[in-house]
Amino acid sequence: MISYIYLVRVFSIKIFNYLNQYRSLSFTLCLRFLAGDLLRAEQDREGSQYGDLIKEYIKEGKIVPMEVTVKLLENAMRSALDERKESTHPGWQNGKGRFLIDGFPRKMDQAIKFDETVIQC
Repeated sequence: MISYIYLVRVFSIKIFNYLNQYRSLSFTLCLRFLAGDLLRAEQDREGSQYGDLIKEYIKEGKIVPMEVTVKLLENAMRSALDERKESTHPGWQNGKGRFLIDGFPRKMDQAIKFDETVIQC
């Protein structure tokens, strides 16, 4: 008889392998941004417009205002598109690109704000 622990281990390994394969695939198809990494980089950047605000929110254990996160994502995406203007890679022509955003949005109002401010541009 197969034990429960064995099944959990096998299932976990299959999920882990699937996620690793997906992660590898995503790097070839799209550019991945981690919202938390963008926030941490911004708070440490000298002369940052949002650095002090981000530090304060993180110190207090609060979620950074969505307007700040959306602006950082928009800036990162625009920068990536500018760097790849001459790309012939599928999905990166004509000023368009493919992005995977990890950690954002967390709520529907954030998704709507992102759609209104970034996607419409």
